[in-house]
Amino acid sequence: MRLIAVLVTATLALAPTAARADNPPTTSKSPVPEKAVPLSDTDLHVLAHIHHVNETEVKMGVLAQDRGTTAVKAFGKRLLMDHGQADKDLMALAHEHNAVVPTDAPADATDVAQEKLDSAAMDRLMTLKGAEFDKEFLPLMQQAHERELTKIDAAIAAGGDKDVATLLHKVRPVVKAHADTAKRLQKPRGK
Repeated sequence: MRLIAVLVTATLALAPTAARADNPPTTSKSPVPEKAVPLSDTDLHVLAHIHHVNETEVKMGVLAQDRGTTAVKAFGKRLLMDHGQADKDLMALAHEHNAVVPTDAPADATDVAQEKLDSAAMDRLMTLKGAEFDKEFLPLMQQAHERELTKIDAAIAAGGDKDVATLLHKVRPVVKAHADTAKRLQKPRGK
């Protein structure tokens, strides 16, 4: 009992020094800026969409590394790395603006239909391996990245927060390179 009383007394005696301003508590998270500019609903929708795309492309990259031929495995690794980094950058931007990235919701009936097609294509790809996988995966990746380029260009043209625009300008050439790589890998070797 005496030992418990000594521990409680020692803890209470040290508590004021731990809370002093010159001894701030340590945390693993970076602080939220005090003057974070809130993002508009439009900017949050753009971030939600890009976040969803990044998550999907990371999954596709993993699938390509598992099921593709050597060249497509390398492309899958690039997808995984690039979209993983793009998503880290996106989440950091959201954190800087003290924003939570919402769940992406299809904007219209066309987006709903495209999501269904993409889901069916993903299910099909999971049944293929090697050259058969490549034959279906590469056109899908080319089309998906070209679609995203159109959406990125529209978001840039619409204006909005300068940090979101900077992120879009940074991501655009990466998405373009992925579309170009998917197109190039569809061509027969030696041509």
